[in-house]
Amino acid sequence: MPERKSWFAAHIDALHVRVDPLAVAVNTMVGAEAGGMLLESLIKDLERQIQEREASAHRIFTEFCAGEDIPDIAETAGAAAWSAQWHVETGQRPHWVATYAMTADLVVASRGAPGDEATARATIEAVLLETGRPLLIPSTAAPV
Repeated sequence: MPERKSWFAAHIDALHVRVDPLAVAVNTMVGAEAGGMLLESLIKDLERQIQEREASAHRIFTEFCAGEDIPDIAETAGAAAWSAQWHVETGQRPHWVATYAMTADLVVASRGAPGDEATARATIEAVLLETGRPLLIPSTAAPV
């Protein structure tokens, strides 16, 4: 039986979209009568949360790649083996996922975590309506 990694010559582009803390803070503060100190504090807190979420996502990606013996694209440029690459963008998730999806053979998108369903739905709709690419939406439960 051939080695598992020779079955496919595939590349995984993992995209993490950071929310813009300034945009979130401004939207949160619209209509509120608060000073600049409160806004500055809110932005710092949001930035900390965003960095923690990005670090966690990158750790999960790195552990997955290590566990499956998937090399980083920098190590396999031009090789006919599978590879992976981590990308980070800042802004609206539906826009960035649709932008990256335009060059993908297959898009895998989440149903969204509790509390994030609206953004997940907007992302799925953007991929379906703007890219013409096949979309895989896995179950929220891990296979047994």
